[in-house]
Amino acid sequence: MVNYEDDKNNKILKLALSRLKLRFPVAEIAKKTGYSKGNISNYIKNKKPVSDNFLENFLIKYDLSMNELCAEIEVLEVNDKEVNFKFLYSESQIEEKFKDIDDNEFGLYFENNKRRLIKNKLINSIIKKEAWVIINEEFTKEILEKRGKDKK
Repeated sequence: MVNYEDDKNNKILKLALSRLKLRFPVAEIAKKTGYSKGNISNYIKNKKPVSDNFLENFLIKYDLSMNELCAEIEVLEVNDKEVNFKFLYSESQIEEKFKDIDDNEFGLYFENNKRRLIKNKLINSIIKKEAWVIINEEFTKEILEKRGKDKK
């Protein structure tokens, strides 16, 4: 029997299901999307390739982003036990795309969407990494200031 585990749509569905943590995924997805339980079961078990139509319908019904899931899959793929960070856009492309958005607009967008954004493993890991850099810098600065005061 053919296994479609490496099919892109199957990977996207698997990642989406890991995020949703549905108790009875086959029944819940069938009810929400209108697709048959048999097809959904076969998709989940990688016995059939996930169709583009099903995936699009599924993502819409569960309010999930195809771009976020694809980016996360790219980040999570392991090659020789090393994580390859592959992004949909280069840093310069992102800067160009958002050049007209100021920090206040970004802050407002983030504030309004933080629950959804924090659930994204890529964004979450970037925030944690940057937070530790900031904490380390502030801690180092504080120690240096304290040492300077102690010497006086």
